Amino acid sequence: MQLEKMDLHVHSHYSDGAMSVKEAIQIAQTKGLSCLAISDHFTTSWKEALINTLKPGNFKYYCDEIRRERAQANFRCLIGLEIDVGSNWDDVLRVPFEWFEIIDFEYVDSMILLQKIASLIQNLKKRPIFTLAHNSYFNIANLEKFSEILLDNNIYFELNARYLAQLDENSIQRLRFLRDKGIQFTIGSDAHEPGQIGNTKEVISILRKIEGFQNLIDLRNFTID
Repeated sequence: MQLEKMDLHVHSHYSDGAMSVKEAIQIAQTKGLSCLAISDHFTTSWKEALINTLKPGNFKYYCDEIRRERAQANFRCLIGLEIDVGSNWDDVLRVPFEWFEIIDFEYVDSMILLQKIASLIQNLKKRPIFTLAHNSYFNIANLEKFSEILLDNNIYFELNARYLAQLDENSIQRLRFLRDKGIQFTIGSDAHEPGQIGNTKEVISILRKIEGFQNLIDLRNFTID
């Protein structure tokens, strides 16, 4: 299978990114990507005072703009959201998940939080792609239980270009364990600046090192409206 050039974690002006949705799509096209995901932040934790974040009142404008710009460009750009799980959980539960096509959960640092996410997912009628964004908890987690929850709920594990420095040899071995369990991976640059879009070379190297290409998300049959 030919490797699809994708970047499934990019930020725009809607949160703390330095580019518009239109600019992000244009850059992705220029760089020869076949798929992009705009995944702006949503937080009601302490982080809300430090970064720009999507507000619930902006969700519709955000989704509509991505839908409009991708149609105009004739380019696959998923409507995403990066949710800080340290937020008030009632705020997380009020997110209109059916409006989005990919959801990244960040700061998942315990099995309790992972199980809360699983319970949330199980109660949804329409499910987007779910990922654990730039996750480091897996380095200390019980990988058997961790893998079981991901597999049972179809949660992907993101390989994030901004956090690869954390991947020591122990991390590589644990990623191989996830690979062998059948966990599927997504890849993203976590771009906040225009020049960072599509910068996933290091991620591809990690996938090659763990022989994990067969576990990479397959978006060929993923349709958008």
